[in-house]
Amino acid sequence: MRRFRQQILFVLVILVSSGPAFAQERIEDMAVLEISFYGKELTQQQKEFLSDDIRQAAMKLTQYRIMTKESVFAILRDKKIDPSKCDAECEVEFGRKLQADRLITTTILFSEQVYYIKIKLYNVGKASMEDAVDKECTRCTLAKIGTAPI
Repeated sequence: MRRFRQQILFVLVILVSSGPAFAQERIEDMAVLEISFYGKELTQQQKEFLSDDIRQAAMKLTQYRIMTKESVFAILRDKKIDPSKCDAECEVEFGRKLQADRLITTTILFSEQVYYIKIKLYNVGKASMEDAVDKECTRCTLAKIGTAPI
């Protein structure tokens, strides 16, 4: 459990390391979409917990202003967009609707006792993927990840 969360945070560090760490002035906006999960279903609390970990790490490690999950949901709801009905083809479009400069998406697939993690960082203005990382985690459990220390 602890190792799995550490791996997710490590992957995020790799993705956001292109921006200056611990910047004093945050000049652009970054949106972090909630985790898409396929396979063995996580509870809503577990998904939110992992998504919050990613937001917190992005806030500490980048120069970007991190949009709150509440503001992301509110903007998408006002535009009548359901984020759960988006696949990779509409991720940049979500970033545009959110008026974010950067967008982080995370997908986790659970299959045959292995978690496959994919985190992508988009430059929304350029409609391009800046970075992506894939990671596998064997013998991980998410049953108690909400209470596991980092």
